[in-house]
Amino acid sequence: MGTKKNPQWIWLAWSYQTTQVLGFAVGPRDLSTGQAMWDSIPAGYRRKQVYTDGLLLYEELIPWNQHWVCPKGSGDTCIAEGCNNYLRHRVSYLVRKSMSFARNVDWLKRRLLWVLFARNERIKTKALKKQSK
Repeated sequence: MGTKKNPQWIWLAWSYQTTQVLGFAVGPRDLSTGQAMWDSIPAGYRRKQVYTDGLLLYEELIPWNQHWVCPKGSGDTCIAEGCNNYLRHRVSYLVRKSMSFARNVDWLKRRLLWVLFARNERIKTKALKKQSK
């Protein structure tokens, strides 16, 4: 049976324009995991405006002139919530209130990598088809 003794958080960075994932990290909700997520984002994207839900750790990770906190209920985090919902449907470990859980964090990371890579490729292919029309 699953346990909550070792909680793991999934930190995700999404492109607002394409909804593709730019980077992610799995670990505790602390500065080191946040830094791992920030470092996983391509350098070109790290210079762009960043929209967050206001977690205090973001202030230490993201330069103040790039950081925009989206107020609760503003709708500005809808893209991220939609993407999170997508993951919940495709990664059984993330289903809420179920018997599904990741016994090993490495398996969760592998599954996330596979699902997110496939999603990014599908989005890219769809965009290329639109351009060729």
